[in-house]
Amino acid sequence: MTRPGGRTLEVTERVLSATMMLLEEGGIAAVTFQRVAEKAKVGRATLYRRWPEPAYLVADALAATAADRIRITDTGSLRGDLKNMLSQIGQFIESPTGRAAIIAGLSGREQPEVANLARQLWSRRRKDVAPIFERAAQRGEIGADTDIDIVFGVVAGALYARMIVMAKPIDKNWIDRVLTLVIADV
Repeated sequence: MTRPGGRTLEVTERVLSATMMLLEEGGIAAVTFQRVAEKAKVGRATLYRRWPEPAYLVADALAATAADRIRITDTGSLRGDLKNMLSQIGQFIESPTGRAAIIAGLSGREQPEVANLARQLWSRRRKDVAPIFERAAQRGEIGADTDIDIVFGVVAGALYARMIVMAKPIDKNWIDRVLTLVIADV
């Protein structure tokens, strides 16, 4: 989503913030155009003009929040880039906002708009992480034919497994151990 400027930016920020508050408070079912409009102090028409349905608004709010909290930086190595990014993702998914995002995704899997939301968010995240792998290929750390989806899926998936399945906190030691296993095979 391209963020506009001026008054439109201020309204957009209020709308996205209100969406995230509702998502954290009551999950995806709590995010209705009526409730977002009330919380953001905007007319519902403002929402209808920009988002065809609330799931798209949730996608934009989650993407904007993640973009604000997860910064892709160039540390000079694949391991450093991935460690930095995974640490930020870990902090995000352990936050109330991140947990709300996970619950929203899990609770509405049977709804086509929620499945579409998950695809949108993955597409955005993949686009964000691609430069990490492009730089690594240019440095000769990985082959140009490395499957980014598999590598990113494995390392990011390990964070979710640690938090959801194992019910343990995500720490730098866990991230280091995951990267040692994955990067050795790339």
